[in-house]
Amino acid sequence: VHDFFERRFGAGLARYAAGPMVSGVYADDPRTLSVRSAFPALWDAEARGGGVIRGFLKAPKPEGPRAPRVKRRTVNFRTGLERLVEALAGRIAETGGTLHLNAPALALEGPETGAAPWVVRTAAGSFEADRLVSTLPAPALATLLGDRLPRSGAGLAALRTSSLAVVIQAFRVASPGDAPQGFGVLVPREAADDEVRVDAI
Repeated sequence: VHDFFERRFGAGLARYAAGPMVSGVYADDPRTLSVRSAFPALWDAEARGGGVIRGFLKAPKPEGPRAPRVKRRTVNFRTGLERLVEALAGRIAETGGTLHLNAPALALEGPETGAAPWVVRTAAGSFEADRLVSTLPAPALATLLGDRLPRSGAGLAALRTSSLAVVIQAFRVASPGDAPQGFGVLVPREAADDEVRVDAI
């Protein structure tokens, strides 16, 4: 993605506009993202020849009636995303399961045969399970798997991950009109090295 925007629109736009935008949408480094996957319309337009703008102008017109446009919007639970976690915990309790909090997985054993259960050793004790569902980062799960499921472990260990920091700010204002306008800030990755002016958007 970075190379595409730099080639077509210049290094400044690629660095300070496209870079923060792509990082904000995909939470990843635009230098490693595929423009064909992230922005297929731009990829197709360039492939038509004559530049991106001319490529859009050369786009074939759709045949037949147009499908109704779907208006995209951000949605959430009325009481916040915590409601999803509460519902999952409630379902576990309803089915007779037990939820152990603050019990990090220390080791993973089995199954040595197809019928043997997994054994998860945690700070709260050891637990047997016929199936495992993991939300650990890929490298951490690969470490726990060790030499079990070697193909899966190798694939997990090879996955590249990106870190993401979310900063939430609260402002005490005399009236709603005095609150800062906007819903977020996109910061270029090079901001740590450069003096960059960042606007809320």
